[in-house]
Amino acid sequence: MASNIATSSIGHSEDHWTARRILTWALGLVYVGALTVTGIYMLVNGPAIRAAADSYTAEQIQQENTAFCQRLGIPRGTEAFATCASVLADVRKRHEDRVTRDFVDFF
Repeated sequence: MASNIATSSIGHSEDHWTARRILTWALGLVYVGALTVTGIYMLVNGPAIRAAADSYTAEQIQQENTAFCQRLGIPRGTEAFATCASVLADVRKRHEDRVTRDFVDFF
């Protein structure tokens, strides 16, 4: 009695290749679905995540300014403290510009 399953020239059954194609297709769908869900999540929650990160960074900078300026004997809430914090902001900006320029020059 002959088998109803056709085989290729190297002995694999056609059912094997069909199952493999279905599995590949299904995994591709899962991958695209995961990318879609991630994209939607970032669209919905991205602005809030960014705002939280910006707030955290601002708090860190404020703490650094306070620690640095007070080390120099400049109390918080004075005009001198505002000047000290402004100078630190300028230093941070120039450092950021240097890093960005070096990064761009590297590539």
